[in-house]
Amino acid sequence: MIVQSIIGWLRKGLKQIIPKALLSWRRKHLLAKAVWRYTHYDADRFIRQSGIASNDVATLWAKLTRLQHVLEKALSLPQPRAGFGDWALQELLEVLPAYVGRVGHDRTATGAILALRGYLTFHEERQVIPPYHQEIIGLLNSFQLPAGCAGDSPKPTLFLNRDDLMKKARFPFADFALCRHSVRQFGAEAVTDDQILHAVGIAQKSPSVCNRQGARVHIYSDEAIKRAILEIQSGSRGFGHLASHVIIITFDMRCLLDPGERHQAWIDGGLFAMSFLYAVHSLGLGACPLHWCVSPADDLALRTVAEIPESEEMIMLIAVGSLPPTFRVAASARKELHEVARLHGVHGKFRD
Repeated sequence: MIVQSIIGWLRKGLKQIIPKALLSWRRKHLLAKAVWRYTHYDADRFIRQSGIASNDVATLWAKLTRLQHVLEKALSLPQPRAGFGDWALQELLEVLPAYVGRVGHDRTATGAILALRGYLTFHEERQVIPPYHQEIIGLLNSFQLPAGCAGDSPKPTLFLNRDDLMKKARFPFADFALCRHSVRQFGAEAVTDDQILHAVGIAQKSPSVCNRQGARVHIYSDEAIKRAILEIQSGSRGFGHLASHVIIITFDMRCLLDPGERHQAWIDGGLFAMSFLYAVHSLGLGACPLHWCVSPADDLALRTVAEIPESEEMIMLIAVGSLPPTFRVAASARKELHEVARLHGVHGKFRD
């Protein structure tokens, strides 16, 4: 106790002696070192866990899905160009046999075959011989569709009717979105696992890079595990213990195939997390997103407690619970619209 008092007195004395400019420089220097250390941790994880250095089944799935989606996207354009996607075709002709050889003829392989069929049909209708024509025919002949699966298989494109679409989409979304709040006063009514899984299923419609669907959801309802998780997160004091479930949104890094995609985990993971929050809101439940802005040490600690695979990047946590009859939420005032949106017109000035 005496030693601690002496150390505290010395620190206080040094702060009075050392110029403020020097103390400010030291603080910036320490923060800069922390930034580099955290950045190195993230970069090292990306290099080791992403698909750029992997050839496992998950990465093969991501490659095949990306290549299939290249054809799907092109076929959905207003006027696709004949001969499109030659680079994707070349890779697809290599990846599809490798995938089937390791996984078998599953729904993903079937989707890729149907995309190739759609590609050939598009060119046949225009009487154009596409790139790798013979190779595609040979591959399609060697990988026939399993009997009876064609009707349930994914198609390269879907035809939609605007009126039918708007019948489902025409509801006051503004009211729905604007009445969503981060809830910290949960009710006593139990939330079921099926409700959480229903929300996850809705969130699966979130867009993702080339449809690779890297988001993963870890769901916890055990009181001891929830408590251990929230102690590491440390941003839910005073209400986290009331949550029925704690959710951890992650992203499978094996779905990322290029260094340029180094930020994609947080983009796709964030899109999925927001969709999940809206899904929970639509089910009449409350939720509070919990940040995951932590040190490498805390990241490693939560991985151990929550049993998060090394290949997955943790995006954020979400506390979910039932809504009480009445409750308070933070006002959370938003910025004025002109502070957020900028219409780039003449001279790039904001148009009121």
